[in-house]
Amino acid sequence: MKQRLISALAALTAALCISACGDTSNVDRIIDGSSKTAEDQFVDEIAKQAEQQAETGLAPETSAPPPLPDVNDFDPSNGEFDVDLTSLDANMTYAQVYDMVTSPDNYTGKYVKAKGTFAYTHDNDRDYFAVMIADATACCAQGLEFRLAGADKLSYPDDYPEVGDEIVITGHFNSYMEGNYTYIELLDAAMEKA
Repeated sequence: MKQRLISALAALTAALCISACGDTSNVDRIIDGSSKTAEDQFVDEIAKQAEQQAETGLAPETSAPPPLPDVNDFDPSNGEFDVDLTSLDANMTYAQVYDMVTSPDNYTGKYVKAKGTFAYTHDNDRDYFAVMIADATACCAQGLEFRLAGADKLSYPDDYPEVGDEIVITGHFNSYMEGNYTYIELLDAAMEKA
């Protein structure tokens, strides 16, 4: 009986994941018995397009999307930001912030500019300020905590915008541990209303 219950739960979980996650390519591949991964299929498609181009002399109809900018290619001393999230569309911004959250060591010390809505919370006798960055559908958001330069001379709420106001933040990327968790923040930040 326990074995049947576990099997039923596994099937239900897989069905929920398929319907909730949306990407069913791996499941479809398994069902179809195909051994090709999405990467293999992409490579095959590029090869097919190259053959068509060689035969017809025409350029292929599609191309791969451009990669995210390399954070090491910028010079902040010339007024550039290492990571300018304000220059990306909503989906790319959300993806870039997600990468910052999951790979903070790649961004430590980088000069970052971000635009989003102001957020505030108070916990463990400490004020936390963040810029919330939503994806294109505004269903998901990533927070980027910040500490303003001279924050010790500022007081909340007098020297800060209203929660939900659009702001632009610039600062140097940092990560820190609190308990067992790693958090990201912008230090010596400057804030302006958008």
